[in-house]
Amino acid sequence: MKYGYEGADLSELINNYKIEGDKIVITYLDKSTFEVAFTESTEKTLLEEMLKQAYDRNASEEMCLAQKRKRRATMLIVYETIVGALVGVLSFINKDELQTLDILFLEADAMFITLNGIDYKIQKSEIEELEKYDFYLNMRSKIVGVPNEILLNGIKSDERGISINNLDNFSLSDVKRINQNINRFHKYSQENDQVTSPTLTYKNRKNQ
Repeated sequence: MKYGYEGADLSELINNYKIEGDKIVITYLDKSTFEVAFTESTEKTLLEEMLKQAYDRNASEEMCLAQKRKRRATMLIVYETIVGALVGVLSFINKDELQTLDILFLEADAMFITLNGIDYKIQKSEIEELEKYDFYLNMRSKIVGVPNEILLNGIKSDERGISINNLDNFSLSDVKRINQNINRFHKYSQENDQVTSPTLTYKNRKNQ
């Protein structure tokens, strides 16, 4: 998680954790860090806490507001295209008859749309993160049992799987592709119960 939400304490929101020897180094959104012993119980607690904060954020009104901003920006881009085409046509047909007021109105209108477009671009990263997390939270229950070679099919990544801890290493399009891979696997596979795909780093370490 790279972004917090209104009312949340950044010093309490986990950005990610990394395994360093026999310790887990936790990084929070305020850039502070904390070290704990590397155990299965500790890692499970961290993953559960990260899932909870993700659910809390995506259930907040921030997600709704972000989606509204995206829809507004899309509409403004379409409107800007129409206005631009209209100005071009009027300039070509009645170049000498365009009224000054009309020109000023169109210029102001275009400036307003451009500023809204810039505002959208600034927020684009946050909006995409919210969408990505929403995708992951909805598909996570279906990940168990899907082999990593199928799960990450078509994804350029060095990750061995996907979890709430390494989700930031995947793009929105990556997560959409992973969701597609999961759905295809469950649609065609007849051996779901015979495959396991542990997500805990602790368990992966013990099996090596």
